[in-house]
Amino acid sequence: MPLYHLMYQSYASDEFTGEALPQLLQQCSMQNQAADVTGLLLHTPDGRFAQLLEGRKQHVLAIYQRITLDRRNHSCEVLMEGPWSRRSFTSWCVGLPDCSVVPLGLPLTCVNFQQLPNLLAEVAPTRPMLVHRLLSFVEPFLTNTAY
Repeated sequence: MPLYHLMYQSYASDEFTGEALPQLLQQCSMQNQAADVTGLLLHTPDGRFAQLLEGRKQHVLAIYQRITLDRRNHSCEVLMEGPWSRRSFTSWCVGLPDCSVVPLGLPLTCVNFQQLPNLLAEVAPTRPMLVHRLLSFVEPFLTNTAY
């Protein structure tokens, strides 16, 4: 099965407070699992999203289409896309400043921004451009930016 990847960034339309972010994560994790799409979603305190989606091309593009139509975010911009030789992520991961907002029992792995450099070194050692883009996205929120 040929794989495809798409990485985009967008901006939250409103602040994700209270139950808004956990609800989004629950909805996305279920949709991604059903479509066999893996990857990494990053959400920064200033309301930006970046996400890498990887899986079958039609599933990745269908999920991205839904994202562009979702009113909870705007200004979606594709940063990179194309054929992908193998998955970097075996499941769907979320990177947040604080993982305590993630509900238990979701089919996802949460890493805080401080753990992100180690995770990316493990899952994508042969994809330096991908690692650079993802780490650059969260760099203002890292206390130790020596990566």
